[in-house]
Amino acid sequence: MWLADLATPPDAAWQRVPVATLAAERGIPSSKQRLLERYFGLHSAAIQQGSQMEMLLGPLAALLARHPGLAARPGVLVHVRTQTHATPPCAGGLARLARAAGLRDWEVFAQTQTHCAGGLAAVHLMPDFGPDCPVIVLTGDVLLTQGSSALS
Repeated sequence: MWLADLATPPDAAWQRVPVATLAAERGIPSSKQRLLERYFGLHSAAIQQGSQMEMLLGPLAALLARHPGLAARPGVLVHVRTQTHATPPCAGGLARLARAAGLRDWEVFAQTQTHCAGGLAAVHLMPDFGPDCPVIVLTGDVLLTQGSSALS
């Protein structure tokens, strides 16, 4: 059984910040700022106002609310991390996130170094868990949070 759903934080959770402001606050070199602005046309970025845990918990809780009973089943929670230098792992953070969401009997693991294809790589693993095992794939670490380190 495939359950396809998408959950994102509410718009109110985001603040748009000019790239120039981020560059000054986070020590991003002017050469990288110009690259973002001129080459990519990026003049502002959305920043999640809470912690990374809060950023992931909101959509996860919304997803589980739309699918009653899902949390009570054993399953797998995967966090795909692409920017490991921007969002360092929090020891036990994913297990705490699963518990906070009520996923007590779920296996949790993070998948890194898969770059932008991380979500696809996680989907590729799903058949290995069995046809009836629910799998939730979390993404979003590229997004900036108040506690994230400077992007280099």
